[in-house]
Amino acid sequence: MRKSGIISLFACCLLGVGIPVNAQIPERPAVQRLVNDLAGLFTVQETETLEAELVDLDNSSSNQICVVTVSSLQGEDINMAAYRILVDWGVGSAGNNNGVVVLVEHEPGTQGGRVAISVGYGLEGVLTDALSKRIITYDMIPALKEDRYYDGVKAGVTSIKAVVLGEYDIARVQGDDIPTPAGVIIGLTLFFILFFFVLIIYIANKRKGPINLGGNDRKGPSILELMILANLLGGKSKGGSGSGFGGGVGGGFSGGGFGGFGGGLGGGGGASGSW
Repeated sequence: MRKSGIISLFACCLLGVGIPVNAQIPERPAVQRLVNDLAGLFTVQETETLEAELVDLDNSSSNQICVVTVSSLQGEDINMAAYRILVDWGVGSAGNNNGVVVLVEHEPGTQGGRVAISVGYGLEGVLTDALSKRIITYDMIPALKEDRYYDGVKAGVTSIKAVVLGEYDIARVQGDDIPTPAGVIIGLTLFFILFFFVLIIYIANKRKGPINLGGNDRKGPSILELMILANLLGGKSKGGSGSGFGGGVGGGFSGGGFGGFGGGLGGGGGASGSW
């Protein structure tokens, strides 16, 4: 196999590794609610109390926090699942894209579970990946480990509300030992892989010449290689625990007990954790 063919194959392999498949998520409910306890982790009273609190937040600030619990994601990445809910359900107010999804995966009667926070574009500068990770690690997981699911979710929602309303006490957590997000490590690793890949392409095509369609007898890089490079270098890696996928737009829908979703523009910000 010629050198150019090996390079193209290597590029395709890298590209394939970086593409996440669409996560399996719950369908948008016919009746909209901000609390969707599909796993049955809350009592009726707990669900109604949390729903009323989140509706009040929506009415007073237009910020929307949508809580979703599921018994199983069938092995899907929870970051992607939370992101798909944000986009496909259209969480957030129209024009502001100020929605947040809190997704909890736990099957009653079993040990452990996962939780993720996905943040809309309009709040990414406020509810950062590091803060999302901190909220999950210190506010939610301690209660979730003790099977106090409502308490864990309520604590997370309370902190998220404080952040988006500008009431979160950043000073009290500055000394916390927040672990380096896995997404940052993955992003740096991919950067160096791509750097050396670009270097290989440059060396292989150091003889100057016109761009061509990828034939073997050429002096410049092929269009295929340039397209692959553009795709690879165009993506972004976010912080948090592995939420570095690209943005998207979802349509809103209305109905149910509050004003309705209307956002859904997400950039992949957020974090996740497990217990």
